[in-house]
Amino acid sequence: MQMINAIVQEVAKQLDANLSEVSELHNLMTAALAETTRLGLTVPRDRWLAMGVHMLGFLRRMRSGETLPPVEKELYAEIPPEMLHLAGRVLAAAGSEREAGDAEVFLMAVHFEAARALQQEQP
Repeated sequence: MQMINAIVQEVAKQLDANLSEVSELHNLMTAALAETTRLGLTVPRDRWLAMGVHMLGFLRRMRSGETLPPVEKELYAEIPPEMLHLAGRVLAAAGSEREAGDAEVFLMAVHFEAARALQQEQP
């Protein structure tokens, strides 16, 4: 949890997050940690940092009503369904009235899949 706190503070400082955003980001990062721990997925610090930046952007887009452009359907075949489900559960922890779009879920799943691939490469 100490690493998550440090990542949240680093992202907040880099991207000038306000107190509300810091709190929401901490909640999302904590949800991600719980989910990855449950799955036995080890996420390196640089991946956590990338996810933190993405999560803050996601929170800001949710607040502003902005949406990402759609992701090409062919790309979904490259991400295992369990990583898409994981990303959906984590982003749902934002508790927004708006549901995270498919592009948001896909891009977050890419982070989790990258961490999983790195984990599998290690002996």
